[in-house]
Amino acid sequence: MLSVNQEKCVGCGLCVQECYFGAIEVSNNKAVPHYDRCFKCGHCIAVCPQNCVVLDDYPAEDIQTYIPEKFDISPELLLNFVKFRRTNRNFLPKEVDDSIIRKLIEIGRFTQTGGNRQDVSYVVIKSQREEFRRLVIERLVELSNVYKTSEDPLLKRYALLWKMFGIAYKKDPVGTDKLFFKAPLILLITSPSPVNAALAAANISNMIDATPGLGTCFSGFAVRAATNNDTIKKFLQLPPQHEVVACLLVGYTNSKFQRTVQRKPAEITWM
Repeated sequence: MLSVNQEKCVGCGLCVQECYFGAIEVSNNKAVPHYDRCFKCGHCIAVCPQNCVVLDDYPAEDIQTYIPEKFDISPELLLNFVKFRRTNRNFLPKEVDDSIIRKLIEIGRFTQTGGNRQDVSYVVIKSQREEFRRLVIERLVELSNVYKTSEDPLLKRYALLWKMFGIAYKKDPVGTDKLFFKAPLILLITSPSPVNAALAAANISNMIDATPGLGTCFSGFAVRAATNNDTIKKFLQLPPQHEVVACLLVGYTNSKFQRTVQRKPAEITWM
């Protein structure tokens, strides 16, 4: 619940200006919240110069005071960081510590969501990685029979590849892994909202690449296998309305990239 320390409040009105939903007003030179309108977005907390607004529902330690040296990053540096990011498929047989995993999920937790729903959840797969791999391969083999006659040339290619996954797995389940590349950690981002989960996944992947030694790869095949599949969803213990929106393979890598690469020009419509 939103609350205001009336002793500290000076009635400046900045919280009123910031609140899109009209959940707070100034009365008798003090900010007064309207709980029934509050979406718990926290903008009033962020803008208050007196630090007198809090949400009792969430951890107080989440609040940090803005310090330029700790929070600012130049646009040029951010652009170069994104340009230099590469997909990694060469993972070392080294476990990722749980403290690092929690930090990755922390950046997902602070990613914006529509309506401040905060409806993104995470599945961390380590010890049951091989069982998940088996279920995904079995589902992809099923889908290969569906898409092998597709008019979409990409789906047709995928169908052939998925069939090969199944053949290779039957021959040697612990052999070459062209699906998860023996990544020691599989991180699934789930939500009823594809946009909310995708935004969190993007932030998490940036955090992975900012962590020394770590690399990541998005597995679209795993997402395709899990979508609307009751067997995989039950294994993952997903809430009823949740779907797997992104699958991140995470691990330490020995790949060393030396430069950025080309991209085709952006398609822009100026109006």
